[in-house]
Amino acid sequence: MKKTYMLAICAAALAAAVPARGAPNASWVDETPDTMGGTGEWSGTGSHVANDSEIALSGKNTFTPSTQSAGKDVTFTMKARFEAAVTEDDEDSSAETAGAKSALRLYDSGESLSFQLLTSESGGAATWTNVTCSGVTPATNTQYTFRFDLDCTNKTYTVKLVSDSGSTIPLTTENGDTEKFAFATAEGSPAVSSLAFSGYGGISSLTGSYTDIAKTAFTPAGSNVAVPLEWISANIGSSGIGGLSSDADAAAALAGQGANGLPKWQSYCLGLDPARADSVILCEAAQAPCPAGKVAVAVKNVNVPASLSGATLTAYLQRKTSSGWESVASAPLQAGETVLTCDQASAGQLEIYRIRVTIE
Repeated sequence: MKKTYMLAICAAALAAAVPARGAPNASWVDETPDTMGGTGEWSGTGSHVANDSEIALSGKNTFTPSTQSAGKDVTFTMKARFEAAVTEDDEDSSAETAGAKSALRLYDSGESLSFQLLTSESGGAATWTNVTCSGVTPATNTQYTFRFDLDCTNKTYTVKLVSDSGSTIPLTTENGDTEKFAFATAEGSPAVSSLAFSGYGGISSLTGSYTDIAKTAFTPAGSNVAVPLEWISANIGSSGIGGLSSDADAAAALAGQGANGLPKWQSYCLGLDPARADSVILCEAAQAPCPAGKVAVAVKNVNVPASLSGATLTAYLQRKTSSGWESVASAPLQAGETVLTCDQASAGQLEIYRIRVTIE
């Protein structure tokens, strides 16, 4: 018996670099018999052959776009036909849909044909659910245009049948109470990495687009600090951030030295202004009474941002010795003032101290 799991949209690990902020990728996938393989690679143990009217499919085939989506909104439109329907007697399809966010098939109950979508509720196992499309009678060897809309933020998807005029009819549960379905697999990255086809049928066109995840922060090289885009725009300016389109570009801008002599990303961590030469850490003898035989130094002009993550700031009080600088006291760096206290090495003798701050 020929069977068809017409489309399973799958996901894999998201690439480390995220594309330009909020940029649409309208021509991400665009496959027809004439352009087959132009926006990705067809593979699999089955057959995928382009003829005059469609890409004819049989067996197991996979289309892998040239790049993964990185989006919160992903859309696929597929003009295709089912050559056969799945029956209850066909083998289990769980291996074929493993990792799928969504999937569609034509099912034969023995009494009638119906469309089915793969979904999972409350984190349970993925199951095929009968769906209905108002005014449409599912059939084999009939060309349909389906539009999949994936909401990778809320991990749900919808499927609509698109008419020749462009109007859409949603696929809903049989009682019509919902047209939104939970991802069959909620785990893993939101990136769509491949489309799996199993069975017999044909595709006249397959298009896909997505909207990139809006970047809200960039991480400079060599650190785990996420520097907010708002801070970058305010402190580096539009000329320094407006044209950035990758983490690499942003990392280079943040690594640049500010007027205060510090890499700009470190100025963010310390609450300093990289555009001002006098925006630096200050230290002075603590104003509070210091016990005899003690040395107390205050670290000032620091305003650690409340949103800082990915770094630990520590202040060290260091004493000059014959062999170099020796750390004699340390404390987490606080916003405002951090006081470090140590014992004097030798009463009545000149001692030299300095403050060292680390960002790790």
